[in-house]
Amino acid sequence: MADIKQGFEPVSNKVNFPDLEEVVLQRWGLDDTFHRVEEVRRGAPLFVFYEGPPTANGNPGIHHVLSRAYKDVILRYKTMRGFRPLRRGGWDTHGLPVELEYRLTRVSQRASETPPTIILGVPALWEALLRTVERNARGGVKGAYFNAAAALNRTLIRTVGINLGRLLFRPLQQALGGKLRYVVSGGARLNPVIQRRMTELGLPVIQGYGLSEAASVVSVQRFVGRRFWWCGRYYWKRIGSVGTPLIGVTVTIEPREGVDEEEGEGELLVRASNVMMGYYERPTETAVIMRDGALHTGDLARIDANGDIWITGRSSLVISMPNGKQVNLETLETELLEAPEIGQVRLLVEQEPDWKLVAVVFPSEEALSSDGIDDEAKLLGVARDAVRRESRGLPSWLRVDEVRLSGDLLPVTRLGKLRRAELETSEFDFDHWRKEARAAAPVEE
Repeated sequence: MADIKQGFEPVSNKVNFPDLEEVVLQRWGLDDTFHRVEEVRRGAPLFVFYEGPPTANGNPGIHHVLSRAYKDVILRYKTMRGFRPLRRGGWDTHGLPVELEYRLTRVSQRASETPPTIILGVPALWEALLRTVERNARGGVKGAYFNAAAALNRTLIRTVGINLGRLLFRPLQQALGGKLRYVVSGGARLNPVIQRRMTELGLPVIQGYGLSEAASVVSVQRFVGRRFWWCGRYYWKRIGSVGTPLIGVTVTIEPREGVDEEEGEGELLVRASNVMMGYYERPTETAVIMRDGALHTGDLARIDANGDIWITGRSSLVISMPNGKQVNLETLETELLEAPEIGQVRLLVEQEPDWKLVAVVFPSEEALSSDGIDDEAKLLGVARDAVRRESRGLPSWLRVDEVRLSGDLLPVTRLGKLRRAELETSEFDFDHWRKEARAAAPVEE
């Protein structure tokens, strides 16, 4: 026992962990410990650690560092057990290198530094990217070429199925690193207009669908490069779809009162081994969403003859119009957002004193493109004109009765979905709105 005690330095009960860590790191550096362990374990059985996104919710914080330290305990244990773990942070990518960018305006800069082959993002990212591209291509010879090339490629895709977007819009491809295969949109519904426009520009977009209760992917569009570039009509016809279910996942449609049953529309139900057992210690909420062994998603959808799923909205956002017809507010909001002057819009119903459909609009900076827009009344006129223009193809009973302005950005989740319960009305201030709109506008790069 005396010999053992002589072999170790006494441990103080007043440990300074930062200083101790510096000593350990210095020792590791002198001995090249990390690389020596890697070399010793070369040829040993691999242990692949699936790690989630360390900064998914915004700026990195100390808790992300702590989570990395906790996870490394597992890897160290597996190393001692004779395995060769690959220590590479990523987004469940089996060790593939991943760059995480949480600021939409820096995606192009990051892409030039580390050329990506696949980009995953929420719809707000692709909307901001497309607005920037179209703004930079406005006017003069550049604008004329941009519009003509997009129209030509659209015609080629729809007629012979050939997509020449990579050739016609090469500068755009280079701005995104030059190695991009495709982009993936998830987290919220992508406006089909955005997906169609990006396809015309030679930017393949595939959509997926999932929810936390199904851990978390249910379906996704499959991407095949040759099919996209040389048989483009296949993807063109499926713009707006969220693809087919994953292997082992079964989806069905349960008819819902008030929705278009003739089109096969109803609530989407999911059965699979990745569906949750229930909410922890919340039996009442579990009983609402889990019934007869199926996850009731609350999303309205239809499934076509090819097995592709088309999400049409949330069942909670379906309202009854005075004539008895059913309308999905989310679908109508998407239609109105096609107006460049509308940055955000939320539809709501007021019952008193009379029933009316109200559009609360946060105008985009595009609303200032007309001369003389310098007060609330003129800006309201622009918003009304935009809503009226986008509503022309709608039946008369589906028109918006009143337009109101919001001087603040409408509250959204980190995925870009409206927080409908948090919308507050306040007095409109033109100067405050202009400051907010300019801050929200995409940065020209």
